[in-house]
Amino acid sequence: MTMADNINKKPIVIVAGTDFVTTNSDLISKAKALNTGRVCLCAGGIDGLPAYLSFAPQVFGIRLANPITYKLTNVLVNCTKPGKEWTYDDMVQLVKNGLVIFSATETGYRIKQGLTTYQDQVRQWNRNDNDTYLIRQRDLADFFHIGIVRGMERDNINKFDVSKSDLMTWLIAAVQPYLADGYISDYKIASITSVDSGWIITHDLRLPEDKDFIGIITRINI
Repeated sequence: MTMADNINKKPIVIVAGTDFVTTNSDLISKAKALNTGRVCLCAGGIDGLPAYLSFAPQVFGIRLANPITYKLTNVLVNCTKPGKEWTYDDMVQLVKNGLVIFSATETGYRIKQGLTTYQDQVRQWNRNDNDTYLIRQRDLADFFHIGIVRGMERDNINKFDVSKSDLMTWLIAAVQPYLADGYISDYKIASITSVDSGWIITHDLRLPEDKDFIGIITRINI
């Protein structure tokens, strides 16, 4: 299931599900084979169905029904019976390897973390390869990119007679709503290069340092 932009075909949402599997290593091998910030791989069936028929469509629907600032972490899953009960060790192992899973809580089954299959979980946003293990961060980056592309087309900024200074002025003004609304936290123009077909713009983009979580156990000693 994919929601793609109609203009430049840049994917915003890719949600996939797995069939019934017998071991955690099978699930992990699938996630590692993908290893991308573009894909959300859901594991664990619901109500006797495999993930691609139950859990993945539900995750896809939740994301479509909410803004891009919405996090999947701790969201309630609509089901009466899980395909598999994850232990705490299972949960940690699978989430750290890029699987979106759910587990039982006192208020029902809830998603443990909204993340992609990207394996490098050192930071929320890895600038070296422009990837992230958090779905929300990936969506924010894509939202910004597509907004800038559409804005340039709307305002004819991609025309050949636009000067570099005009382009810089337009960009500085165009990013202000994204900063004001909290979609990005900082922005700089790294470089603007003129090419035969127009311009190549390199953005130095900082996304909100919004921490996600798997779960917290608090111990109080009296």
